[in-house]
Amino acid sequence: MASISIRLIRNALGVLFFAATALAQAADSHPNPRIAVGDSVAGRAWSDDNVCKECHNPDGNSTVPEYPRLGGQFSPYMLKQLQDWKAGIRSNSPDGIMNSIARALGDADIEALADYLSGL
Repeated sequence: MASISIRLIRNALGVLFFAATALAQAADSHPNPRIAVGDSVAGRAWSDDNVCKECHNPDGNSTVPEYPRLGGQFSPYMLKQLQDWKAGIRSNSPDGIMNSIARALGDADIEALADYLSGL
């Protein structure tokens, strides 16, 4: 009977240890800024089928000063910028083109595009 109790306690402690480790990682106060926020394959498909490359070049690194370099930016940063374009919080693109493009994007598209661009 005592061996069953010790085995039960040992298993319970193991479960608690793994749960505590998972919670500690989830509560990290310094998250990795390169964590993917979307589906990069879908983002590439959207980018290839649309106008991103016309201003920002196929590799995301525009040589025109008016069009920022997007390749390699952090996914969460790109996500925020696209959301701000869509919401009208940002409105400083030439002729409001980015606002129009972002408004045409769904939330999943924005996440996918942010992830794709960060991998360029």
